[in-house]
Amino acid sequence: MKREEITVGYKCNASCRFCFYGCSPKDSLKSLEDIKRDILSCKFYGIEHIELSGGEPMLHEGIESVVGFCNQLGFKTICMITNGILLKDIDTMRSLQNKGLNQIVFSLHGADEKTHNYLTRAHAYGDLMKAIENAKILKIPFRIN
Repeated sequence: MKREEITVGYKCNASCRFCFYGCSPKDSLKSLEDIKRDILSCKFYGIEHIELSGGEPMLHEGIESVVGFCNQLGFKTICMITNGILLKDIDTMRSLQNKGLNQIVFSLHGADEKTHNYLTRAHAYGDLMKAIENAKILKIPFRIN
């Protein structure tokens, strides 16, 4: 495998009923220095594809810097696993794309708004759908988790 997932912390803006990290501190984030150290380690071991995850990676104030760092190191894929809430703004998504983000995994937890909102307790199905539409507009490849 040439793919590695880097967790930037467990802070999240949803409160999913099934979350594996539900017992983790809700506001925990890694330092930018620790994240970059993890990324350098991946590069050293020949990893070519990075997936940034959390919690919600968009809550890390240095996420654009992290994406840019991955891009500078030449990773083929720089992917973010996200609930999409903060990517409803196309300018935010475009800025990440300009830094090097070239793939997104959206976490969709129901076939309809009622189910998704019940499971995530975030009531943000509409935000996620807008983020998916933004990815289509910007031609950023995406998957649904």
